[in-house]
Amino acid sequence: TDLTSAGTFNITVFNPTPGGGTSNAQTLTVSKKTTTTSVATSLTPQVYGTSVTFTATVTPASGGPATGTVTFMDGATVMGTGTLSSNVATYSTSTLSVLGSPHSITAVYGGDSAFTGSTSSATSQTITAKTLTVTGITANNKPYDTNTTATLNFGSAALVGIVSGDTVTLNTGSYTASFATKTVATGKAVTVSGLALSGASASNYSLTQPSGLTANITSVALTITGMTASNKTYDSFATATLNGGALVGVLGSDSVSINTRTGNFADKNIGTAKPVTVSAVTLSGTDAGNYTVTLPTGITANITVATLTVSGMTASNKTYDTFATATLNGGTLG
Repeated sequence: TDLTSAGTFNITVFNPTPGGGTSNAQTLTVSKKTTTTSVATSLTPQVYGTSVTFTATVTPASGGPATGTVTFMDGATVMGTGTLSSNVATYSTSTLSVLGSPHSITAVYGGDSAFTGSTSSATSQTITAKTLTVTGITANNKPYDTNTTATLNFGSAALVGIVSGDTVTLNTGSYTASFATKTVATGKAVTVSGLALSGASASNYSLTQPSGLTANITSVALTITGMTASNKTYDSFATATLNGGALVGVLGSDSVSINTRTGNFADKNIGTAKPVTVSAVTLSGTDAGNYTVTLPTGITANITVATLTVSGMTASNKTYDTFATATLNGGTLG
């Protein structure tokens, strides 16, 4: 009889000598030997999606080795099993989630014919979120609008780092993006915040906000009303003098005004309602750099004749000739 296994056995003694016999049967109970089980983790904290190995060690009170399987538990949930070899069983997984972390991991040995089962103390397994990045986002150019708000284009956005089989999407509902300043410029840095993750697996991830985005703020074109040109006396030049004018299109309380005006008649000659071309208008004010100006048209003015004077002219003496005619000599125009 094999007494290495637990159980109840009927024991008799046989005397092989002549005249011998067999004793009455005696009951022998062999109890299973006790065990203790411990469990250890190869890595904690563990980033979601990476692999961790749990090692269970079953230690018999005596004898051994123990055989059979060990069940690895996450709380009341079975994760999997491992087969004992030299009193050790292992189980590897990469599916523990951030939800429920830290997880309470135990190893349950079911026993075998010679050894009782035992359950380990719990070991704590912490799971941290896996960091995702997002590519393909661009910042949109915009015309100057007095604020730093920026908008983003998500048409080619893609999350990088999602574990195969997981459902995670980019949530753009509450994002904000802003330029560093409100002023007109090209290649201005755009800062992003508030992009989030959605989907059944989103709780296992964190998102790094995109960086390095740039966009342009372009100037706003103003128009001018009420500009006039002064009439002038002919002076041999086509230069015109421009007056007044009101800027149309200045945003909010921006400080912008007309600084200088330059214009010319079509030619230098006298005329009425002669067209005046505005060749330049410059702007001044704190916010002037955020605007351009559309030059006004349809301005006219008059060039009137210049009055000349004559100096140094003389009249010649003459002998009476019955006429009042005089002969004039010399003279200078001025």
